[in-house]
Amino acid sequence: MCNTLLALGILALLASLSSPSLAQAAPTASAKTSVDTPALGPLQLENGYPTAATARKLYDTLDLQRATQGYL
Repeated sequence: MCNTLLALGILALLASLSSPSLAQAAPTASAKTSVDTPALGPLQLENGYPTAATARKLYDTLDLQRATQGYL
């Protein structure tokens, strides 16, 4: 019984992952050029991807969060 439920759950997960709605579409002309966040301020995008400065800001923030968690 448990194996059957597990198999059905796995099949449902695989079916949802193969859904066309999850496929990533290429950025369009209407793609955002910036995202305004409360904690980090505006993050700049080019063609839907973060700029080098935005990526650096995100990695610096991630490093700070990891260091804080490591300290705690």
